[in-house]
Amino acid sequence: MLGTKVGRLVAVEFADPARLARMGVARFRSFAARRDVRVNVATAERLVTAARDALPTPEAAVARHVLAADLWLLAGLDGQIAAAEERIAALVPATPC
Repeated sequence: MLGTKVGRLVAVEFADPARLARMGVARFRSFAARRDVRVNVATAERLVTAARDALPTPEAAVARHVLAADLWLLAGLDGQIAAAEERIAALVPATPC
């Protein structure tokens, strides 16, 4: 899920499924589009339905906090990977065949 733009958007912006459920399909697609993420109708319907079916739990606040920390770490790793790929790309032309 986190490997896609839609997945990242949902994880970052909709850790509370009630928010996505209230938004609905059309508003979610518009919200995503304003962030340069294209979501087709079928995917939006599936995500909103799942959000509506999600049961609230007492641990939800803790889970959202853990998710936020994990996403922060993931963003840092993404940056490190991008930097490593740039360095590798610079070294490849100098590598003997």
